Amino acid sequence: MLWAEKCRLGYEMVPLVRVTRKKDTICTFLRSEIMSKTKEEINIARIIYGAYPHADLLSIDPEQDCRTLQTLLARVTGENIGDSLFKFMVVEIIEGGDSTLNGAIRVLERAKADVEAVLQSFREVDADHARDNCEFESEVNKS
Repeated sequence: MLWAEKCRLGYEMVPLVRVTRKKDTICTFLRSEIMSKTKEEINIARIIYGAYPHADLLSIDPEQDCRTLQTLLARVTGENIGDSLFKFMVVEIIEGGDSTLNGAIRVLERAKADVEAVLQSFREVDADHARDNCEFESEVNKS
């Protein structure tokens, strides 16, 4: 079991599931909030909400709207929650990821690769544009 002095939810010295990326450690959820008490199933809705940056700014009540993934889906598709990326992830995890943890990982990895491909194209165009501007300025300065 993992422990943290204080997570961003304000709980002190409680068992946590810890998400790590490189050197950053984000303490996110109380284990009891992720696992249902009856079946010990992972609550994917709580994982998405707890890990999402600035989730506290979304018009979502985590206690009410994150009880199940289906409850969260109804919330994000029923009205504008103010964040289309969050909505996209919820819908993709359900539709493409079969509402499973492994499916969630699979569809989010695919989405990440798609975003990285588009970002790389923007970087290449930006570099080409910057080079063209330098060549143009060089030509103007020669005149």
